[in-house]
Amino acid sequence: MVFDPPARLVTIPSAPAAIEKVLYQLAQLPEGEATVQSPYIEIKVLVDGPEPSLRHKIERALTGKAVRLTRIEAVLKEKGPGTKMISSSEVKELNPLEVANGYFVAKYGGEGMPETMQRLFTEALEKAQKEVQR
Repeated sequence: MVFDPPARLVTIPSAPAAIEKVLYQLAQLPEGEATVQSPYIEIKVLVDGPEPSLRHKIERALTGKAVRLTRIEAVLKEKGPGTKMISSSEVKELNPLEVANGYFVAKYGGEGMPETMQRLFTEALEKAQKEVQR
């Protein structure tokens, strides 16, 4: 038995790429109104860190295109070698903000968490510590 889907699924691009390249490829899609026969598209974008406007940029690029968006996959660029091992005694001496900042740098690169994020993390940490002390 052969299944013939009513609409196909297309991945753009075939491998994650920078947003500029993705937007260029989306601009090449056929103009028109999306119908039940229009292909579904999955979009793979290579990002350096959090991209709050990513979905908006892609949806704007798809306006007037004869496709249906199914998924946007943001793929983080690799950031150097893995994490270092530490002993249990070193864990006790760790500053939670430094750990969070280190994780942020490892995941997103750059110089660390933005000041606002650090402030919010510190507030959440203080509230959690007060709850533990009760």
